[in-house]
Amino acid sequence: MKFSKTTKQFSFVGIGKIVGSGLSAIFFILFASILEPSKFGELSFLIAIAQTTSIISRLGFNHTVTIFQGKEDKKTSQQINNFVILSTSICSIFLLFINPFVALLTLSMSFFVMSQHNILGKSNYKFFMNISILQGLFHLLFVIIMYVLFNLEGILIGMCISNLICSFPFLKSFSKFNFNFVKLRKIWKISIHNFGVDASTNLSRRIDKVMIAPIFGFTSVGIFQFNTQILFALELIPLALHSFLLSEESRGNKSKKLIFYILILSTLVSIFIFFLSPIFVDQFFPKYSDGIFSLQILGFTIIPLTIASILSAKLQVMESTKVGFAALIRIGSIIILIPILGNWLNLTGLSLSLLLSSIFYSIFLGVLYKKTV
Repeated sequence: MKFSKTTKQFSFVGIGKIVGSGLSAIFFILFASILEPSKFGELSFLIAIAQTTSIISRLGFNHTVTIFQGKEDKKTSQQINNFVILSTSICSIFLLFINPFVALLTLSMSFFVMSQHNILGKSNYKFFMNISILQGLFHLLFVIIMYVLFNLEGILIGMCISNLICSFPFLKSFSKFNFNFVKLRKIWKISIHNFGVDASTNLSRRIDKVMIAPIFGFTSVGIFQFNTQILFALELIPLALHSFLLSEESRGNKSKKLIFYILILSTLVSIFIFFLSPIFVDQFFPKYSDGIFSLQILGFTIIPLTIASILSAKLQVMESTKVGFAALIRIGSIIILIPILGNWLNLTGLSLSLLLSSIFYSIFLGVLYKKTV
């Protein structure tokens, strides 16, 4: 009975992430088919800047608030929300002088992510699912409308609108804004390492586009973004598992059978993408056929990422003060490998960089977990 309940609760998180992000992925696939790879690369570059800034401005407090909401510590959770409102607003103000659309997108992304993590911490899994799906629908709807009206900038505006509308649970924090740094100081070290986990999972998927654009150009970014968007769709499985384990294990609940099934599923998905990606790309996206082998390599990244998502959630719940160092391994290896392997093997080298960094990342977490327990 317990397993049945766990499976049902996880299904809400999984469906929310898969459907919501799947609708968002349709947006990327749609514009990949409309735009030339160079223009698609430029769009991906601007979005990556907003995503990178949003991740940095949150400082890992999105994961921290999930844990403290799970422990029913409402005062600390409120102060965490207040801090993110302040930090992401400051970062967005600086971006206004570079690109106002990117600045607004940064702000809206942070608010939506914090809203979702607060919901997860409260175990409102069905509500999380509904908001995720609603955001995906709004994302697709408003982006198309705004693109027709304002071209490339309209896409960023549409993304902002969908994020802000679906951030209404978090926006309630504005009415309770009363900053208390003393309470946050007690959990600062924990949150910094949670930032490492957030950076390992999310920043690593954005900073590569920021790096590739000035080195290899927007066309390479466009093809690579097309491939990594498919990888992101696959990565929703371990991401959903991580979010679920973070909330459940904070309450002392274990999910061994679920973890085993997800590991098997991730392996099957990697094999599936290896054999079917050439047919899919040649048939529907011939402009991106140069990246087929690169996509096949990326498909296997899902396996070490699934392992890493399990280990990082367990370490975070144990309030590990070393788990954040995993970000240095994953992001550091990406920064080193992309220029080397990219120049040597082009798109194949870029994919190998992500695969190798994911393997190093999961190995580091495995060693850390073994030492911790």
